[in-house]
Formats: sequence, C-alpha cells, structure tokens
Amino acid sequence: MRKRSLFHIPIPPNMGTRPFTNNARRTDDKSDQEKNNSLFNLYRHFTSSHQYLSSMFKSLFCCFVFSDNRQRSKILSSRLMILLLVCSYCFLFLIYNFAESNKYSHIPTFDIITYEMLRHRPRTVYVNRSLKVKPPSSSQYYEIHHRYVEPLSDVQVRTDTSATPLEEGDCKAMHDWQLNYQPACNSVHEINMMENRFLAEGGFRSVWWMRDDGVNGSEAVMKVLSWKKSFKEREKERHRRDATAYAMLQGSPHIPNIYGYCTNTAIFDVAKGGTLEDMLEDPDLKVISQWKPEDKLRYAWQVTKAVADVHSVGNIYNSAAISHTDIGPSQYLWIDGMFKLNDFNRARFIRWDDKKKEACPFFISVNGGDHRSPEEYTEDSPLTEKIDVFSLGNILWSIVMEKNVYIDVNKTSEVSELVKSGQFVSIPPDVRRNLSIHEKAIAKAMNMCLVTDVNKRRTSIEVEKYLHRKLKELGVSEF
Repeated sequence: MRKRSLFHIPIPPNMGTRPFTNNARRTDDKSDQEKNNSLFNLYRHFTSSHQYLSSMFKSLFCCFVFSDNRQRSKILSSRLMILLLVCSYCFLFLIYNFAESNKYSHIPTFDIITYEMLRHRPRTVYVNRSLKVKPPSSSQYYEIHHRYVEPLSDVQVRTDTSATPLEEGDCKAMHDWQLNYQPACNSVHEINMMENRFLAEGGFRSVWWMRDDGVNGSEAVMKVLSWKKSFKEREKERHRRDATAYAMLQGSPHIPNIYGYCTNTAIFDVAKGGTLEDMLEDPDLKVISQWKPEDKLRYAWQVTKAVADVHSVGNIYNSAAISHTDIGPSQYLWIDGMFKLNDFNRARFIRWDDKKKEACPFFISVNGGDHRSPEEYTEDSPLTEKIDVFSLGNILWSIVMEKNVYIDVNKTSEVSELVKSGQFVSIPPDVRRNLSIHEKAIAKAMNMCLVTDVNKRRTSIEVEKYLHRKLKELGVSEF
C-alpha cells in the first residue's frame, strides 16, 4: 500500500501573493499599519481558510490513527483532537468579538491595503476577493475586486498649523479678496503635459515649459510644488496668495498673465528673454552693453511701475494691501520687449487695525539674499510694504552700474551687517560726474529708496511719479 505524507497540508489559493495597486502598499510589508491590524488580519486568515484548518486537523488525526500505537494511543489522539478543536474555536470566538468592534469587520474575506493621502491622511481600502466570473469567450476565471473606502469623516486627520492665519486679534483683512480661494483647475488639467521641458528650480516651485495643444499650440510655463517641499497648509496658503495677487494685477501690463491655478500649481507666460539677473550676470554683457541712457531710464521706470502697481491694488488710507517682499533682478522677466514683475509666492497681504486706524505690520522670520532692507535683516522687526521700495533702490543701482549689487562681498551675512550699519550701495563720485542726465534721474530715484528710516523712505508710487515725469521731460517713451 502506498504511503501518504501524513503532514501534507494544502495551502488555499487566497493565502498566496495578493495583487496591489501602484499607489498602495501591502500590509505584507511589515508596515506599521499591519502591526496595528495584526489581530484583525489573523481573524481574516482563519475565517478565509476553512479548508486549511480542516486539512490540518485531519492530518494530525491521521498521524495518531495510522501510527503503531495501540488502543491507548487512539483514545489519546481522539481526546487531543477534541481539545484542539475546542481551543481553536474558542480562540476564533475571541478574535471574532475583537474584530466586531472594528467598524468594517462586517465585510468578509478582505485584503487590507493602506495608502497615504497628502502624507497626513491615512485611509484604508478594503478589497473583496471572493467573487469570480468567467467571461463567455474565455476559459479563465477572473477575480472581481470590490473596494470599500473608509470615509474621510472617520479618518484621524493630523492637524496642520503651519499656515499663519491672516486675521489675528484686531488685525483684519483690508478686503474680501485677501481671504478668497478661487482655483481654476480645469485650465491646469487641460494642458498637454506629455510635451514638457524642465526649466528651473526655485525655492518653492519647479518651473516646466509646456505646450497647450500639440505642435502648434501656445506655449506656457507651469509651476508645480518643488520636490523638496512637503504638501502643507503653509505652501497651499503661499500659492493661494500668489494666484490671488496675479488675479488682482491682471489689469497691469507690468505683471505677467496667469492662465490657471490649482492649489500649488499655476500656469503663466513664457519668458524667452530671461530675467534681469541673467542680463546682469552675463560676463559679456551682450544685452546691457547695448543699452543707451534713455533705455536705462525707460527700464528703470518699468521696474518701478511694476512695484507701484502692486502697492496700488486695494490701497486705502495711503497703505498698500500687498507687499511682494522678494524684489530682486531674478523676479523681473523680459516679456514682449519690457520688464515684468513675477513670483508672488512670498507676498504678504497687509491687514488693517480698525481701532488704531492704521495698517498692521507683518513679520517674516527668514530673509536671505542681498537685496533686503535693514529691517528685514533685523530679527523680529515689524515690516511694511516699504521693504519693497528699498529693494527697488538696489535694482535701480544695478541698471545704472550695469552689474549686480554686492558682487565683491562673499557672504550674505556680511551683506546684512553692512546694510544694518547703513553702508548701502552707492555710485562712486568719479562715476557720478560722468553720468548722463537720464542716469542722474535714476540715481536720484535710487536715493529716494535707499533710506534707513522707514518713515522717511518714499513710497513706490512717489518714486514712479518722479521717474515718469522725467520720461516726459526728456522725451523717452514708456515702452
């Protein structure tokens, strides 16, 4: 008689490898979610494996029955089998009661797949694998996976307090639009993202070139959240302000167009001419070397007019409602034969204190770079929109001198110490004597900006009016 393998225990099919999606991770990977649901998983394996349990008990029974022992071993084996059955079902009963306390334990035979939403919102997808179908044209059975997704209302969402609220205490928004969130996601999703080219990486977003519709479609620049940044409320609020500022400034020809906005992603004009910083840092000065004095005055007015337009939107009680807070040569794009100011993701919306009848200052903890005002380099110093005016003075100096500021200073920390001590950029006397009348007008506008005392520093609107008056006096066109 052929001997049987007394310990052969068949493994049911549904205890093998389970399918999982690309956007999910299996609990087989010894993750934290698996450890938390270990008892529920154990109950799942038991309840979905009746054939496994039956085969195991039969094999154990055969081990004793077909052994060489006598009647005593048979009685002992039968009693042992009864004891095993009772203990097993008691254990199953305890696990069942534990699983019933779980809200989703009433769904039978599931694989549990977990995935993370926005890194802070774990949810659970329960997949039913019990149903199989056989199409008429095929001899193979296919499994149908029914997914039951845990509602968002039942998820333990981690509170994200990274975004600073606009309204605090008596400081309230000047205008309703400062609080609005008006995305235009359809425009973003309609872009053909298969044709793209990486352009640059900023502090907060990556910049990609894309075409709207095939080869003949219009070009656009899409900015998306940088891979270095986590999706947080702070970044979402940052880019809400960016898009809102663009929307409020669409009437200004000195601000690029925005064509779509969805959370951290937005679509803008393409700047094929580069930036003012590119022109200043070009070793050969191919562009700037061709500028005439009247060109310098024209471009000085354009960069000033852009800042003045920002400070004019929602301006009430002689206070701006928006401060760019990041004015620099890299923010001025050459588009359609003129300079345009872009990138408002560091902007601040200015609030109003109705009790004191004055604008509320704002605070920015980190202020790097070489174009900052003295108050920006001072820790915990209250800031106003006039920090943009001081930075504008550095831009005007660069236009006259045809180079970037503080190029002889190695570290930003050294620049900050110089600025805080009142040692700003200035035009040397020998250079000043040889300046044209156009360049002298720019130098005077620069001196209106580079003032330590915020109260004595002129507004961007006053500086723009002065330069525009000089344009007319000297017969220079705006564009």
